[in-house]
Amino acid sequence: MLWDIQGHRTQAAEYARLAEAAPSTEKREHFLRLARTSLVMARNAEWIKSTDEFLSTWRPH
Repeated sequence: MLWDIQGHRTQAAEYARLAEAAPSTEKREHFLRLARTSLVMARNAEWIKSTDEFLSTWRPH
């Protein structure tokens, strides 16, 4: 899910673990890219959540 911040962080940690155990440099780099992507998605989800929270207090009710 796009907005699952902790899920993205958990997935990044799993990819990092897989990178450490990778049998080749190519696989290691692949898993490291996936880990970085998951962390970016977590940061984006945090930003969207904070923006939604801001807008909910800013909009007239």
